[in-house]
Amino acid sequence: MSHTLKAHPLAGAFPEMQAIEFEALKLDIKENGLKEPIIVFEKKILDGRNRYRACAELGITPKTRQFRGGDEKASEFSASANLMRRHLKQSQKAMIIARSGLAAAPTASLEEKKGKMSVREAATRFGVNHQTCYKAFFVLNANEELAERVLAGELSVGRAEAVLRSPDNAKRRHVGRRSQAEDVAALTRRINRLAKATSDIDRLTKAVSSLRRLESLLSKD
Repeated sequence: MSHTLKAHPLAGAFPEMQAIEFEALKLDIKENGLKEPIIVFEKKILDGRNRYRACAELGITPKTRQFRGGDEKASEFSASANLMRRHLKQSQKAMIIARSGLAAAPTASLEEKKGKMSVREAATRFGVNHQTCYKAFFVLNANEELAERVLAGELSVGRAEAVLRSPDNAKRRHVGRRSQAEDVAALTRRINRLAKATSDIDRLTKAVSSLRRLESLLSKD
């Protein structure tokens, strides 16, 4: 089978399956066949990239099914499929809920909340503690790099939140702001010195010009 389909960006937003999980999946497909079709959206894999890769390595042509719906529905479907099927950590699930748009952000307006689950509803549906979900939203809004680490399973969302709320982190942000202010002040002083120096040069140039005119007059006498 030629490996022609690529993962849709919506599917790429979720962490890769671990090697041991993938080998188990491949063995299951080899022995029992592909149980779920590959879901295709916009000619790319919306759900089933690991199943597709396993089939490719086994030389099996997988069944595919076209997803019917727009971007928002596709995003919700992909997130829901990953949350229900994958063996993910609580923090990873919480971050998927925060990033995918399945639930409205705690700070969302009434208009933005229309058609979406609340944080508590999403947490209950996907078996995640609602406080963990709130923490995920906080981390996602505060630091994208830490959010990526939580999604990859490298860091718990509680630990990421603790890092962001730590006094040292707040102090670093304060020092950063203070340094910027100091830089502006230093630049202002430098400009003033240059302006003064320029003014002094202008006065010196005029003095030299006057002296030369005086020398010219004296030489004529």
